Amino acid sequence: MKFLYNGVDIISSSKPSTMIVNDYAGGEADELTAVFSNGGQWASWNPKVGDTAQLIDDTFDSGIMYIDNPKIENGLCRLEAISLPLSAKKPRTKIWRDVNLSEIISDCANNAGLEFQTYGITDYTYNAITQLKEADFAFLKRICKREGYAVKATNNTLIVFSEKYMESQPSGMTIKKNQTGSDLEFKNGVDLLSKSRVYYYNAIKNQNIDQSATDTSILGGEMSMNELCSNNGEALRFAYGYLRDVNKNSKLGRIQLLQQTKLAAGSVVTLEDFEGENNGVWFVYRVTQDAVNAKTTLYLRRPLNY
Repeated sequence: MKFLYNGVDIISSSKPSTMIVNDYAGGEADELTAVFSNGGQWASWNPKVGDTAQLIDDTFDSGIMYIDNPKIENGLCRLEAISLPLSAKKPRTKIWRDVNLSEIISDCANNAGLEFQTYGITDYTYNAITQLKEADFAFLKRICKREGYAVKATNNTLIVFSEKYMESQPSGMTIKKNQTGSDLEFKNGVDLLSKSRVYYYNAIKNQNIDQSATDTSILGGEMSMNELCSNNGEALRFAYGYLRDVNKNSKLGRIQLLQQTKLAAGSVVTLEDFEGENNGVWFVYRVTQDAVNAKTTLYLRRPLNY
């Protein structure tokens, strides 16, 4: 194991009692929590907000992360870091007109000093979008949710991907029940939707836009969003995006394995020898790597077809 603090591996002089990384497949910044018992030594090192940390453990690499909450007390040093540069939390106000999604992604990435990559997305054009006192990451996440896209920051790169595209990738690993520990759970989601509606009245064109997306496999509630749309096609896309954002959690699972450093959030796995409907293909939306205890926990959801 290597733990790089401001680019220097300090693991030989400071052994951690806790070293956990939460790797998310979009929606949240990745998180690192590290606890060291030699708080006095860390106090002399003077850890600060904005310092960098990176865990490398066999094939797992957290990428560069940014300290946002260092604490030294009771003889312990606790470091919490996220994968998003702290400057990306700064609110911004901007009016976007006749803009492509790729232009918004590029602008938000450049504003945070990040590279960017996209996977499986369509470069839609929007007539107008308002960003009002909203951090770039939160703003981008909000507008991508309408398209069924997810936003992730990792190792100084901003990634936007189609959730449907990633969920449809071939399974990269088969996991049998005898490989897992006793800490496992499968459950149905709550507050699901059978219908999502997006509507808007364009006063200039005297035009009513009103579209709904339905999921007949789910007995759930309905939601309506009054949202600026340029046409019915855009409204229908948004309706499906909002429907997906809720119903992607209709079937959830959690399993724990002996450490698997190759597994990452955003991958697809197949379960075998579990009970009944728990077998089959699952999308990994979160991975927790516990480097000290050599455990890997996978958080799973069933892929959607929309």
